[in-house]
This record gives sequence, structure tokens and C-alpha cells, in this order.
Amino acid sequence: MSSVGRFEASSSGKLVVRAIEAKGTLAMDIGGTSDPYCVFRLNGLERKTKVVWRTLDPVWNEEFVFEVQTADDTLQIEIWDKDTLAKDDFMGSLDLPINAFNEKTADAWFPISDGKNSEKQSKKERGKLHLQITFHRYSLLSRVLLHDQGRTLAKIALQLPKPNQQVADAFTGLCEADATSLVNYMTPLFEDEVSKTNDTATLFRGDSMATKSLKAVSKQQGHGWLCQVLKPMVQHTIETPPNKIPNVDENPESSVQQLHQDCNRFLYQILGSMMYAPTGMRQLARALADSVGAKFPDQRIQAVGNFVFLRFFCPALSVPEAYGLCVGEVPAEAKRYLLSVAKVLQVLANNARFGTKDAGLSELNAFLDRNHPPFLKAFNEWISAAPAGGTFPPPELPYSDLLDRYDFLVGYLGENMQKFIASGIFGDADKGEAIRKTVIQFSVLFAQQRLQQQDWNAKHAKKQKQPTDTPTK
Repeated sequence: MSSVGRFEASSSGKLVVRAIEAKGTLAMDIGGTSDPYCVFRLNGLERKTKVVWRTLDPVWNEEFVFEVQTADDTLQIEIWDKDTLAKDDFMGSLDLPINAFNEKTADAWFPISDGKNSEKQSKKERGKLHLQITFHRYSLLSRVLLHDQGRTLAKIALQLPKPNQQVADAFTGLCEADATSLVNYMTPLFEDEVSKTNDTATLFRGDSMATKSLKAVSKQQGHGWLCQVLKPMVQHTIETPPNKIPNVDENPESSVQQLHQDCNRFLYQILGSMMYAPTGMRQLARALADSVGAKFPDQRIQAVGNFVFLRFFCPALSVPEAYGLCVGEVPAEAKRYLLSVAKVLQVLANNARFGTKDAGLSELNAFLDRNHPPFLKAFNEWISAAPAGGTFPPPELPYSDLLDRYDFLVGYLGENMQKFIASGIFGDADKGEAIRKTVIQFSVLFAQQRLQQQDWNAKHAKKQKQPTDTPTK
């Protein structure tokens, strides 16, 4: 469940299996009966029905919820006869491909086969199993929430009483594979941020949904790019002997030359990689530039560069271990030096200069003057060449992280659904009701799955023997 891979909403979801009953199962005991129970397995998860004693026609009426990572998965089912004094006896099995099911419940009888370990009884009739199976794909949830390609999500985000990073992560994650939805979600947030400021120096620096959503997109879309660009140089700095690393804080004047050279290397490594940046980030950068340019025409490119360094590259240099650029703790000398590099690059991105407060670094102002024009040129070309529309593969993340995102999303929307409907966010009442039903449906499935897991864990933690009043063979 924690494997890393691309998350495809069209083939992932919740599989609901109701084991209703079986008829004509094998007689495994001396008295001509059996004590049948079912075992269901999917993606390493195992669930068992109760044991029904002394019958060939057991009735269970038990329901289980499984996580499906891909529709190519197979649900494995086995029927066993419970023995209290010996090993349980195999009664039969069947395998059901997940891609045979959908949102419409399949209610059917399935023949029980002999499996692999019952050649002697291969000609015996093993009965049939009555199941109800429904596959709730996450694409249904995505489809109803993105019915207008991200615009409704933006309205919800702008109505929040205070910015919420989990909401930003969930909403941007929902849009991350579709360029149009991502831009449609982010653009109103950009416009809202711009409308509330008269100073471009404060843009995307506060605690707003635009800032939190930009942070989420940068993390979701840009991690691979970040590692490709910065990891080799960060690793080189970490591996440098401590006595060879300049201490900029204590001796800024003597450190300037080395700092100048290293900042130059970092800067041109970043600018040289711009065209390889993720498509989603490039398209958002263009939307951000357009939003800023509508009010501050002279600052549209500067605002983009500022954001990319402030919310992406400089934080990664400041805390490389948190961004996967290194393993383990960063030596104090290397950490201080990388912070100094980040500081210089952020001053460049801000189009600022070192003053009396950082007099020891004032010699770097020539570096800043010389490199700000190519900095702007690189970002201008980056934005102009950004492709419009289209789709792109979602980032590779642990499936468990993406699952948590959906869990939070349906829980949050479910709790606030009546308020959203009353505000008219969803437009017409029918659309709001369709969204409400889908959200509640998935919310119930997540809750049901959690309860089943808790029950399973509790049963296995006790490790108790079969109760003494269990019927004997």
C-alpha cells in the first residue's frame, strides 16, 4: 500500500464486497457437513467472514471494503472448513479480476473451483458463492468535483475562514494531472492575492490560499526537477571538509570570492534547467504572470522569478534534508554555507541589494547587478514557451500519501457540504446534490474501511484461542 507509483484515478478506488451466502459446498466432516468461512485477499490485505457451523449452505451477509490500486488487480477468494483440533480444510477458491466490475453493483452466483491443491477432488461439485461487488473508482469523485475544471474548487478555497494547507494539498492534487483544471483553480487565487496588495514586494509572502497552493504545486510537481538541479551541488557542499567551507557569518569579507563563485554556479545551473521544469509549474507561472501583470505590468516577470526562488529553490537550499536532496543530518558548516547561498539568490530574485545591514556582502552587489537582467530574460522565455492546456502524468508519490489526500478531501467536503450548497457554490441544485451524494458515498467507504482495519487489528492483538463453547467436530 505504500509503494511509489503513478496514481491513476481511473483505475484506483474502493472495492466493496458483500459475501452473502454459499450453496452446495463440500462436506468435509464425518457428519456430512462443514463449518465454512470465506477468506478474501487483495493487495496484501486479508479479510475473513465468520464461521458458520455445521452446514453446506452457509449464510454470512458480511461486507468488506478493499483498496484497489489498479484495475488489473485480482480479488482472491478461498472457502475453508474450520477445524478446532487440526488444520482447517480447503474447500475451494475463485479469482475475480477487478476490471470486470464498476459502480453498478454486480449481484451474482460464482462457481467455486478446486484451486491448485485439490487434484483428487477436481471432479467434485464444490458449490457456488453468492456475492455482491461494487467498484467505486476515484475517477467518479474526480469527475464530479472537477465538473467545471477547477473553478468550483477555487470558489471553495476563497470562502475558507482561514488558509488551510491540507485543503490546498488536496485541491491541487485533484487537479494535478490536468493543466486546464490546475490553472482554473489557481488563477482566481492569484487574482484575489493581487487585488489585496498595493506592493508587489509582499505578493505570495503571506499566509494565503494562493501561497499555500503554490507551495503544494511546487512540492507535488517539482520534486524531481529540484533534485536533478540542486542535488549534485548540495551533495558536493556537504562532502567538502568543514575547514574548507567559508564561514560567511563570521568572516563575510574573506568569504565573498568563494560565495560569489558558488552562487554563480547554482544560479546558472538553475537557469539552464528552466526548460526542463514540469509542465504544470510552467503553466502556473504564466497564469501568475498574467494575474500580476494586469495590475502591475512592469512586475509580471519579476513576480514569477520571486515566487520560484522564494517558495521552491531557496527553501530547498536552506533545509536540503527536508526536500530529499541529501540523506541524514547536514553538517553545521555546510548548512550555514547553503543558507548563505540561498540568501544571496533570494536577494537577486527580489531585485534587491545588500546594504549597511550586510555590509560584508556588499561586494556581491556587482554580481547581483550583472545577473539580474539574464535572470529576468530566462524567466520571460520560460513563461513565453510554456505549453497551453493538455494533460501530464501525475507525480510519483507513495500511494498511501495520495490515499490520505482523498480521505481528507471527502471528510472535509462532507463536513462542510451543506454550507457550500447553501452558498450556491455548485451552481444549480441538481449539480450540488450529485456532488453531495458522491462525496458522502466515498466518505462512508473510507470510514467503513478504517473501522474494519481497527477491528482486524484488535482481533489479532488479542491472540486468544477459540472459545471453549465452540462446537466440536
